[in-house]
Amino acid sequence: METKNIIKDIVSDEVKLHCIVKGLFDQYDSRGSDKISTEELFQLLKFVCQESSWKPPTISEIRDIMKEFDLDRDGYLTYSEFKYLIKRILMSSIDL
Repeated sequence: METKNIIKDIVSDEVKLHCIVKGLFDQYDSRGSDKISTEELFQLLKFVCQESSWKPPTISEIRDIMKEFDLDRDGYLTYSEFKYLIKRILMSSIDL
């Protein structure tokens, strides 16, 4: 199955999307706080980009991402905020 089709399948299947996003979230929520910090998000996206041969974001870009997706403005991403971010990333990769 072609990569774009795999991504489309994941994005359109809520159970698959949840499994992938929850696994990433739990792995990088190093303090077990049920929130992802700016540093944790930086490490996570750096890893994802390395695995995908994408250019990793700078810390400045991570701060911009946090501003956009941290809807309650507490400085962290909750699971639902993080899930929305990952879904947007996956959907934008289909359009490339």
